[in-house]
Amino acid sequence: MTEADVTMTFGEYLRTLRMKAGYKASALAAEIGVSKAYLSEIERNAKGAPSDEVLMMLAEKLKLTKAQSAVFYDLAAETKFRRTVPMDIEAFLLNDANAVKFLRKAKESGMKGKDLMKLLKA
Repeated sequence: MTEADVTMTFGEYLRTLRMKAGYKASALAAEIGVSKAYLSEIERNAKGAPSDEVLMMLAEKLKLTKAQSAVFYDLAAETKFRRTVPMDIEAFLLNDANAVKFLRKAKESGMKGKDLMKLLKA
């Protein structure tokens, strides 16, 4: 994650981004084709993250930076009923066989999160 390791929920982060972009909930909802009530439920954490299609529209309309997008998709993945791979990373993995091979090799060799973090710092 980053963006100073956000401690908000997906809904809270979405609301913060929406307000920062100057959108009223009703206007943003209309632009992405959902009801204001549905967007409000997401922001209040009464519902999990929306579909990938809606997530992409939100990211586009809110003009998220690369860092904001990473946090946005990570938090969205955490709200799913089961832990999922963030959609931007899933797309990367589906389009890069070497990334999948790397992750499989890391898993098979018993690498843990701290080992992967060492690679990131190198």
